[in-house]
Formats: sequence, structure tokens, C-alpha cells
Amino acid sequence: VPEQNPVPMSAESAARGEAIFMQRCTGCHGRKADGRGPNSLDISPRPRNLRNSAFINRTPDRRLFESVMYGVEGTAMPSWMDYGLSQNEVGDIVNYIRSLNKTGK
Repeated sequence: VPEQNPVPMSAESAARGEAIFMQRCTGCHGRKADGRGPNSLDISPRPRNLRNSAFINRTPDRRLFESVMYGVEGTAMPSWMDYGLSQNEVGDIVNYIRSLNKTGK
């Protein structure tokens, strides 16, 4: 798992990540990435709100990569590597999530 996202942040990368997210992640994380997808009511613990800027902005790329690639133990978050996501696709998802949490610096 890379320490830093190997996919440079760009509008194109975030758009690719959004497309993947909409296909694979909205059932649990919701179309708004707020953790309120249609499956979220049946999941404990509930899916993470990926619009929680305080959490996302302090979380290293490595942790986000591990969560998407290998899943999160004790949760319903699957290992997306097992479902065919490449490291670059995970990088695009990470860029999409980060793009939702940009601060006005």
C-alpha cells in the first residue's frame, strides 16, 4: 500500500473516482458520500460519512487506500481489491473523496 496516492490529484482523476464510487460505493455510503446509502440502515457499524472533512483531511492516503483495497475489519466494508479494483482506480476514488472535502485555503 503506497504512503502517498500514486495518482496525482486532478479534475480528471476525481471524475474517474466519482464514476467508480457511483457504481460501487453508493449502496452503503450514499450518492452524497454521507454514509446514508440504501443499505446503511442494515449495517452496524454504519458506513463512514466521507464528507466528514475533519476525519478525511487528517487521514493519510495510506489509511484510505488500505480501507478501500483491503476492507475494514469489524465492518461491512469489503476488500475492493477482491472485486477487481486496481491501485490506480483506488487512487481515483481517494482523489474523489478528497475533492469532496477541500477546505477553502
